[in-house]
Amino acid sequence: MKETYALIIAIENYIDPSINSVAYAENDAKEILSSLGLHDLGIQNTFLLLSKEATKTRIESNLRSILGSATKDDKVIIYYAGHGFAENDKNYLTCADTVRGDLVKTSISIQTVFSKIRKSECKKVTIFLDSCHSGFEIDESMRGILSDMTDEEFLDFFNDSEFHIAFASCQIDQYSYSSNALKHGIWSHHIINALKGESPEALERNRFITANSLQAYLSREVPRTVRKTFTGSYTQTPRIFGNASKGFIIADLKEFLDKKKKKIEPKLAQLKKVFFSGEELGNIKSLSGFKKHHRLPDSINNATESFVKTIGHDEIAEYSDNLFKSLKKSFGYKRRDIKLDDDYEAISIITKDFSVNIWIAINPEDCSEYIINTEVTEIQNPIFINSSEFNEVFSDTFNSLTFQFDKSFDVEKLIDAIEDIDDEEVISVDYPGDLSSCTIEIAGVDNSIYITTHSFSIKSDECVEPKSLIASFNDAQVLLINTHELRMLPFKS
Repeated sequence: MKETYALIIAIENYIDPSINSVAYAENDAKEILSSLGLHDLGIQNTFLLLSKEATKTRIESNLRSILGSATKDDKVIIYYAGHGFAENDKNYLTCADTVRGDLVKTSISIQTVFSKIRKSECKKVTIFLDSCHSGFEIDESMRGILSDMTDEEFLDFFNDSEFHIAFASCQIDQYSYSSNALKHGIWSHHIINALKGESPEALERNRFITANSLQAYLSREVPRTVRKTFTGSYTQTPRIFGNASKGFIIADLKEFLDKKKKKIEPKLAQLKKVFFSGEELGNIKSLSGFKKHHRLPDSINNATESFVKTIGHDEIAEYSDNLFKSLKKSFGYKRRDIKLDDDYEAISIITKDFSVNIWIAINPEDCSEYIINTEVTEIQNPIFINSSEFNEVFSDTFNSLTFQFDKSFDVEKLIDAIEDIDDEEVISVDYPGDLSSCTIEIAGVDNSIYITTHSFSIKSDECVEPKSLIASFNDAQVLLINTHELRMLPFKS
């Protein structure tokens, strides 16, 4: 049985107080380990060394243990976040008990790591290296591979091996940066997203993380995030060592992603709690009841609203009657199955499966225009909402679907969670000063999402078939909860 062994090292704080800390290194290590355990890697033997635990003796002992235990069919993953340096063209990784005045003897040479890998039976080793430069005089946001480290040892080792790959956070003459907003190193943040299956662009064939696909993703996204995080000329270019041309597979996420998709499967019963709405605009002067002596409204009040309802009643009556006939014919309703109720304020068509409400009002954005509003509410049989007949009758009627929450929802909490994701190309949020609502744009959903304390709406710029709004509603649930893990949203069947 194939197994995966992992050694995860993060030295955020050193015993020697003269060595600067590495911001968010422990967060990175914990999330890397958690991400590796989500899918087919199925880690059996794991060592997690954080800060003071990551002494030279412990690191070397754990290296010997995993590389000595792993067979030729197993995988080994090594992740390191901490300071590094070069001395006489040899590269070193620092340990928790590294002493600044005796760096070489109190650190671990890269050749020591490579030597243990060569002696191991394991034929598949992946290394993730995020180490900071030897001067240690760096800004707290910097945490990159050493400007003083050299390529030669890496090139000599990895170019001769088909089965060993190393990822480094940036070029040797650059820094790698951490983000206070993400609370992670930017490079590690994107590795974590890839391993969690949250970045489809990091996959090949929608399931495999390969050396090539991961490096291509990191090369694109890391510089982009650095530019968004900092002002000025900050450059970070992720690096890869090794022969990745033969499809080096780091992880197969198929089973994990299939389970993730099933985590939230929107239910048909949810449609009992939605209503569809749409608007038809027109000029008030065009209404059949408008006479030459009438004046256009210049404001909205009881008198002007009553005036428009009166002169527009014939229009909504004719519209309602035509809709009544279409519903009766399309669904084969008999007299007991459908009725039309006209109470002057609005006209309702009540069927055994749903209700339709129609009314006319003044357009609040232009008092010279009317709006004919159409809503479908009180849905008793959701199957009908997905039917071809329903979509044909209402093919160009609705531009909005609204799901009503059972209880009041904390909009502020959702806004904070989306802003913490901090990737507007994937998901963005806009909101008024009183935080009573928010509008969300999310990659993978064609329409806008509008959320209040009591409802969740999908809104299109134009009228579309009801099934299109339902599809957007379902997609939004899956993406928001499964992909972006915004589990506070109260979707229930």
